[in-house]
Amino acid sequence: MPLFNVNEVPEEALRYGWSGVAKGDLTITPQGRVSACTIVQSTGHKLLDDFTCKVLMMRARFTPAKDKDGKPIESHYLTPPITYKFG
Repeated sequence: MPLFNVNEVPEEALRYGWSGVAKGDLTITPQGRVSACTIVQSTGHKLLDDFTCKVLMMRARFTPAKDKDGKPIESHYLTPPITYKFG
């Protein structure tokens, strides 16, 4: 299943044909899960930005970073641009 699904996009974004590009700074746990998401480039629509973080926190999985001893550690990941274009 793709990370983002158009059927889950907030109805308001579809109805008004919003577009924009989001980038998120994700905090990755030692288990490879996303524990926090901060939008560092906004779509210009809070609803789409919140949706972006919600999906990333729910579905994104990573191979955790490791320290010099090979133990998994918390890290950050800057997402590539996530483009929304409706209408």
